[in-house]
Amino acid sequence: MNNPEPEICTSCQRVIYLEQQMRVAQARLKVIIENVSCGVMMLDAQANILYANRYVIEALGYVLPEIIGRSAFDFTHPEETRLRRALFGKTLIQPGQLRDRGYARFKSKRGVWVLFGVRVLNLIDDPNVGVIIAFVNDESAQMSRYLSNGNDE
Repeated sequence: MNNPEPEICTSCQRVIYLEQQMRVAQARLKVIIENVSCGVMMLDAQANILYANRYVIEALGYVLPEIIGRSAFDFTHPEETRLRRALFGKTLIQPGQLRDRGYARFKSKRGVWVLFGVRVLNLIDDPNVGVIIAFVNDESAQMSRYLSNGNDE
């Protein structure tokens, strides 16, 4: 005797469909973030690095496990750490705002300082996001050209 397959209820089919769409959207977002032409780091409220995209990893020369869970301040220039902490504190009290936080030197694995232009977006209070996003661009080449032209003021 053939056992007919049970019918899946309409609401269950809808849930399955939505879960599939969510997986597709997550995969698309991951591809976009990994391939944008700027660095993306996600930080918690203590400035611990939760995620860094390929741009950051390549600019600094680390592998992802070497930086995940570490404080972003572990990588900042000692002369700038105090200022960076103060600016991070201001970021924490300004949720939802994209802020230009200027430039910061990050130490690469080779010991060379990489000059990043930094913008931050505090989404800690957003229950769907819950992180601070730092967008960084490697400005080292531009600074080297500037300094090599005798403009070291």
